[in-house]
Amino acid sequence: MVVHKTAVVVDDELVAAARAVLGTKGLRDTMEAALRAVVDGDRRRRHVERLSAGPGDLGDAGLMARAWRD
Repeated sequence: MVVHKTAVVVDDELVAAARAVLGTKGLRDTMEAALRAVVDGDRRRRHVERLSAGPGDLGDAGLMARAWRD
């Protein structure tokens, strides 16, 4: 993991609210947890989209028949 130090202007009330939701203590932990939550949420959304797009391999009767063969 590559990290770098930077200066940002943040809304203290928004950070406090995020800290309460995320259960974090410091600014860095809160910002990292919030960024992680955004990235994880996007991954979940894309996964749901893939699952909702159709059966994928589950629609392949031949493949499914071979999968359950003893």
